[in-house]
Amino acid sequence: MRTTLFCLILIGWSTSAWTAGPRLGYVELQKIILGVEEGRSAREKLEREYQDKKRELEKMEAELKQLKASLEQQSMILNEAALKKKQEDFQQKFLNYQRLAATYQNDIRETEAKETVKIIEKVKQIVNELAAKEGFTYVFEKSDNVLLFAPESDNLTQKVIEIYNARKGKGGK
Repeated sequence: MRTTLFCLILIGWSTSAWTAGPRLGYVELQKIILGVEEGRSAREKLEREYQDKKRELEKMEAELKQLKASLEQQSMILNEAALKKKQEDFQQKFLNYQRLAATYQNDIRETEAKETVKIIEKVKQIVNELAAKEGFTYVFEKSDNVLLFAPESDNLTQKVIEIYNARKGKGGK
């Protein structure tokens, strides 16, 4: 009798443990970054900066084209020393243009990375809290080459966005 009772308890315990198993969830980080208010405003700010810098570079580019055309026209008229001086000026301005373009591109990339890191840190905290609250053992980041399939019911993306935006509205983290 005791052996039978022990076997029934053991079977009941092992099947409940087996059926419970780990609970897996996932988030779509890129959707979160673009979906939270802070991410959208950071994206808009970056876009404005990019457009301002692009206009400045286009202005410099137009000046360089004009200078090159002028240089080509005057190449037959100017003496060798004057032509060499104008070519050096053009090359210097062109190098400055290239340096400035690279600097601007680097600045935008760095700003975007900083903003993204700030958002991701907050998202991690929300995901940890949400996973603990809803009983998820693991939460993965879904990307095309990493998580090939997962049921939509395990997608926490929208919940994370809603919690993030609600906290931001309350002045929270």
